[in-house]
Formats: sequence, structure tokens, C-alpha cells
Amino acid sequence: MASVSSNASSSGSSRTWVTCGIVAAAVLCMLVCLTAAVLAWMNKDQLLAQFGINGNPPAAIIPRDLTSPAAQPTVSSQQPVVETKVPTASLPMETFEGTTFQLDPAISSSVSHKKTSEIIGGTDAAPWETAPQSLEFSLQGYMLGDTFHEPKIIVYPVQRYIELEPDVKKTIDTLSNQLSSRPITVKEAIPFLPRWPAAQVMHSNLKYLDFKTGSGVRFLSLYAQYMPLINNRDLFYTFQGITTDKKYYISAVLPVHNPILPPDSKGMNDAIQNQYDSYLKDILAKIEGQAPGTFTPSLDNLDALIRSLEIK
Repeated sequence: MASVSSNASSSGSSRTWVTCGIVAAAVLCMLVCLTAAVLAWMNKDQLLAQFGINGNPPAAIIPRDLTSPAAQPTVSSQQPVVETKVPTASLPMETFEGTTFQLDPAISSSVSHKKTSEIIGGTDAAPWETAPQSLEFSLQGYMLGDTFHEPKIIVYPVQRYIELEPDVKKTIDTLSNQLSSRPITVKEAIPFLPRWPAAQVMHSNLKYLDFKTGSGVRFLSLYAQYMPLINNRDLFYTFQGITTDKKYYISAVLPVHNPILPPDSKGMNDAIQNQYDSYLKDILAKIEGQAPGTFTPSLDNLDALIRSLEIK
């Protein structure tokens, strides 16, 4: 009987220890879970951001610079701006008879140059074609093809031009005065050479530029003998300038396009002609509002070409 009682007591004690062990394990598990929950709550913002639970995609984190311990991770929210313009120092130089400029391949692939013959109007040419011997640079492989004007830069000797055509002196003097005062708005036709048998229908996007040996004004223009639509076939960028020593006059005529303009003037109609002044005012305001890079070639690239001019 004593042996049976001893075994029963031992068995009950074992069950008690097992029960205590199970309870202790459960309590420990609860403590671990509670600790994990507290830690997760403390770091909820980071976890939510990491897995996109806040409704936004996970942020792209740029690793910190390991050479700078104080640097903090940054979030990239924009694509980097890529500069594709050829550095000025690497642009090819064009030189002929003392005139030099840099040619951007984004404008033209090459340049041909020549010394023109003197023209006496009324004998071997029309009166308005009178001009002295000049340096003429023709831009080959120009990025625009179907245009009325050929892309050219011409350098005239001032004194000889006036000797052959005295009226040219007024044009040159008017330009000199404009360059001295540099008005922002010019209501009259801006001085322009060579002389053409057509009228300056419009001018816009006026800007004064200094080049290495002089200064001038650039603007967009269109010449015609009728009332045209302002269009891409006839529109051109021009620079009219004078060297500091007043010896040379520079004329650049470089066609440009803009996507807001029609390809030509074939869409002209009576309604526009009857309200032509209003039409011009409206379209010029739109052209003025276009960024330089929306033009082909870019107005900034054409300006850079002009600024690189040097005439000795």
C-alpha cells in the first residue's frame, strides 16, 4: 500500500512540473510577440513606406556617399536633365579672308565661301542689287531644306558700299543709332541689307548681340510683295551688325521653322486679308512667346554662331 501511494505522489508531481513548463513557455511566447508588436509600431512609418502600404510606390533611395559619413540618403523624384549641346570649345572654326566663326553641326554640316564680284545696278543687274565686292559664306547641309531663302552670311565693306549706293548710308546710320540706344520695341522696319524688292512684313524676337569685333541686332522676319501668312517657308532669322571700327557690315539670313506656323502661305483667305493687321498682331504675339529651343534651328544655337564672329 505504501508503494502505491508513493508512485501516485511522484506522478502528480511530474504533471505539475509539466503544466508549469507549458504555462511558462506560453508566457514567454506572449512576451516575445508583444515586444515584436511594440517594435513594429515604433517603426511603422518606415515599414509602410518600404512596402508601399501608404498608397505610394516604394521610394528610390540613392545610397549615401560612403566617403562622406555625414551624407544622408536622398530621394530621386525627377529625371536628370541631359545637356546635348556640343561644347563651344570643340566646334569647328571657319576662316576666310580675315573672317572667322564657329560652325555648330546642329545647324549645318559645312560652309562654302567666296569673294563676290562688285555689282553695278542698271548695267549688269537690277538697281537694288548694287553691292561692293563682299565675303559670302553659304551654309551647306543646312538642317532645313524647303525654304525660300538660302542660308548665308555676308560681310560688306561699308565705305565702298556707300560709294556705290549712297542711300545705303541712311540704312547703316539708322542701325548704328539703334545699336547705341538698343530700344526693346521697334515699330518701324529694322534696318536691313542687302536691299530686296520687297517689304519687311514683320519682325519679332528682337535681341541685341555682341560679337568679338562688333555688335548688331538679330530678329525674325519675312519679306514679301503681298500680304502673306506668316509661314515656315519664308520666315528667317537675320542678324544685322557693324564692326566696332565701322569698316564692315554683317548680314546673316538663316531660315527657321516653328511648329505653330503653316508650311507656306497657301492658306491665305479673304477673311484674314480683311483683318490683316489683327492677324499680324495675334501671330506675332504667339511667335514672341515661343521658347528659343522650339525653333529649328534653335535660336540659341544661331545666336552662338553670331557671337563667335570675328572680322579683322
